[in-house]
Amino acid sequence: MLRISNIKKIIQEKSDELERVNKELEEANQKLEKLSQTDSLTGIFNRSVFDRTIRAEWDRCKRHHSPLSLIMVDIDIFKAYNDNYGHQAGDDCIRWVAQSLRACVKRSSDIVARYGGDEFAVILPHVNRDTAVQFADQIRKKVLELAIPHPFSPVSPYLTISAGVQTLIPSDELSIEKLIRTADQALYEAKKEHNEVVGI
Repeated sequence: MLRISNIKKIIQEKSDELERVNKELEEANQKLEKLSQTDSLTGIFNRSVFDRTIRAEWDRCKRHHSPLSLIMVDIDIFKAYNDNYGHQAGDDCIRWVAQSLRACVKRSSDIVARYGGDEFAVILPHVNRDTAVQFADQIRKKVLELAIPHPFSPVSPYLTISAGVQTLIPSDELSIEKLIRTADQALYEAKKEHNEVVGI
């Protein structure tokens, strides 16, 4: 017959083992959650996080009657870079640009995400248009400072980006889709000149 002390010891061992397994499971879940939010190439937030965040910030800014700024960023003449240097170099380039964008973001509420391909998005809640345009220009300069050679660009001997900026005060008459669409239009205008920032 088992003694009470032996039973307590067995219970303690099982309890310790269960605690260890639970801790390992929690760590694994945290890693999975991080992977589900992170772009595998760049390490910044992915499109899914962008979609969720833009909706949450739209609602928050709407409640506070506060501006919401969106910057769309695209690498200039990226196809020529990729075609001439290869996909590995193209991936490296996307990584470097992503890290530069992330380095510019100082507030925890600001989000940098890979929007797709060589395009990125920066969400700036409670930021007016002029400040957002200045921030976009700071990003543009930061990428230029990387001095990534791009002899196939007609714009600069180095890799450049273009950025489109839109700021709206969310309301029932406006939509997230309009914010994204018009920021994309501003980006399109900026890309006509290359290495430019256009704010609407």
